[in-house]
Amino acid sequence: MHSDMSKVIERYLHEHQLVSVMNNTKWNKLVSAITSDETFNPAVNIKYVLDSDNKAKFAPVWWNEIAAEGYKLIEWLEIYPFKDERVGVLVPALKHEYTAFIQKALKENNIPYVLERGIFRIYGYTRPH
Repeated sequence: MHSDMSKVIERYLHEHQLVSVMNNTKWNKLVSAITSDETFNPAVNIKYVLDSDNKAKFAPVWWNEIAAEGYKLIEWLEIYPFKDERVGVLVPALKHEYTAFIQKALKENNIPYVLERGIFRIYGYTRPH
């Protein structure tokens, strides 16, 4: 990450009193764990620290690009624990559930999370109430 951007992030974190929950090691463990099943490429929704809004769109991501940009930019990340499989034009998609797989990965790696309405949320930072 560029040093000027790093300074902007540090200043923002300090001014908004964000408290770090995750570090690079934990993010790397998370990514490794949730991508360990070759049949599941998790769709995620990421809220970056400097973003004022989040469009709540889930999509698969290129994890190496996220890592290159820096995990320090992630305020929170949500994981959609389902995979929709199209079987035909007239047949509804099959929905495969990976909730237990994701929950096991998070617990085994001691990664704190919140599960709400079937969506996992992992905080990179928390904000004061």
